[in-house]
Amino acid sequence: MQTKTINSDFVVKVMVKSMENEHTYIVHDKMQQKLIKVLVNKGTESAFCKHLSKKQAYRAAMTEVVKKQIVKEIQEVVKRRESLLRCSSNEILFNFDWNTTYSSLEKKMPTLMSLLKCTVISKKKCSPHIVMAASILLYARNQTINLIQYILGIILDSSGLTRGPQYCSSNWAYSIPYKYLQQKKRI
Repeated sequence: MQTKTINSDFVVKVMVKSMENEHTYIVHDKMQQKLIKVLVNKGTESAFCKHLSKKQAYRAAMTEVVKKQIVKEIQEVVKRRESLLRCSSNEILFNFDWNTTYSSLEKKMPTLMSLLKCTVISKKKCSPHIVMAASILLYARNQTINLIQYILGIILDSSGLTRGPQYCSSNWAYSIPYKYLQQKKRI
């Protein structure tokens, strides 16, 4: 790479060599010049991404890559029968632990959990808010992933909440529907 100043314009010349060919490009775009400088000066990944995010087209492309990664992580969690948040037995319901659930979600969905963590201002490593948010998102994707919704439904019902507000909370994906909760209580 060569840099030189011509009439106060900054020019970056890039030479790409392969086994049989050699190509030379002059980069005129200011953003691309900055990116090449970061690469040549052995800048960090975050510095490179910071420069990329300044331009809307690159920011949109980066967002699209992150979205695809989140979808991939969610699909893996949702399609498994032994999913962490699937309430398939009373034993799972009674042995629920926020810390275990949080660390398991962090391992299985690191990108989504990272985004959720940055939205919650909490000094605690394990925040029930983050687990709850992930649970609601997964429940909206697949209704069988409902462990947190069962727990909240039981808490609401045992607190004396009437059928109407419980119906609203199930519509908002906070808890399971009232009739399913009543069936579960009979078991």
